[in-house]
Amino acid sequence: YTTLFRSLYFSTLPALPAFIDKLEAAKSYLKCNLFNSATVLEEIEEKGYYNILYDNIIQDAEFMEKWTTFPTDLFEKPEEVLAIWGLAMHKNIEECATAKPEGEAEPDTTTKPRKIKVKGEVLKIVARLMKSHPLTPLKAVKSSLLGKFVTVRGAIVRTGNIRPHCSVIAFECVECGKRFASELPDGRFVYPKQCRGTVGCEGRTFEPVPGDIQKTKFVDSRKVRIQDVRNDASERGSVPRTMDCNLFGNLVRLCNAGDVVTVCGIVKMSKEPSVGGDQFLHNMYIEVVSLRNHKDSERTMGGNWFTLTEKDHYAVMEIHDTPQLFRLLVASLCPDRKSTRLNSSHITIS
Repeated sequence: YTTLFRSLYFSTLPALPAFIDKLEAAKSYLKCNLFNSATVLEEIEEKGYYNILYDNIIQDAEFMEKWTTFPTDLFEKPEEVLAIWGLAMHKNIEECATAKPEGEAEPDTTTKPRKIKVKGEVLKIVARLMKSHPLTPLKAVKSSLLGKFVTVRGAIVRTGNIRPHCSVIAFECVECGKRFASELPDGRFVYPKQCRGTVGCEGRTFEPVPGDIQKTKFVDSRKVRIQDVRNDASERGSVPRTMDCNLFGNLVRLCNAGDVVTVCGIVKMSKEPSVGGDQFLHNMYIEVVSLRNHKDSERTMGGNWFTLTEKDHYAVMEIHDTPQLFRLLVASLCPDRKSTRLNSSHITIS
């Protein structure tokens, strides 16, 4: 795993014994919960992300036996936990692409062989983990929650324009001439400390190459501001609390001004220069991991959602790929009806 997770998912090496156990637990859970179909994995690979529910994870007894500290780790170290879930899905996709058919049957000529291209040619897989409860009120989001995973709900009162966000940029080493990719934490430009292009190179001077489209990665970004919608009698007459949220990737088009949303993300601090330029202003914001829009729900404030979950979506895809689908639909619609198959087929079509 060293090359894969150091190049795409982790900037520093985590504790290997515990890391491997957690990674295997996440891989096993994904394989047992409708994330093992080639069709589903192919869609996730193309999108670069997948949705997963926190409530479903903690209800899996086998998973919780392997990763007993999962709830605490998610709250205390969300970036590491989300990277593990992204890497677990990446490994499942890689294993699915290289797996041989059972029994070495005749090769399937109707499907094209797929290969996972690692490092620089495929975007890393992002885990959109959704935790609906408990909700954290905006007034409780303070400096003590920096770096922690929180769930907040509010109405969007301001939206910014969609802009490109550089997450990875290419550098060229002056010493060896090799190019390598380096992550930009929170979009801030940071020079690498050592050369990653050639093993053993001791170069310390690098030139940025933003025009290298193979190694430089841009994603859509958008800043929105949410306002607390919780009815607290003790704060009547006061100005509602607000919080800035940064959206990335597919999340930028999921909401607009006026929508009520539930946001799961990591509390962070931005450092921006003041008007004079001599001092810096520190603003707290939430880097959004997952977002759920309630505009189509009849009971938005109650937290009840009437939409299909990601697991339901994958189940529909599994049924769609079933051979002799029409026979399956007829049998499921009229399982106890004592009639001919022709009548059952007419009822299904109608």
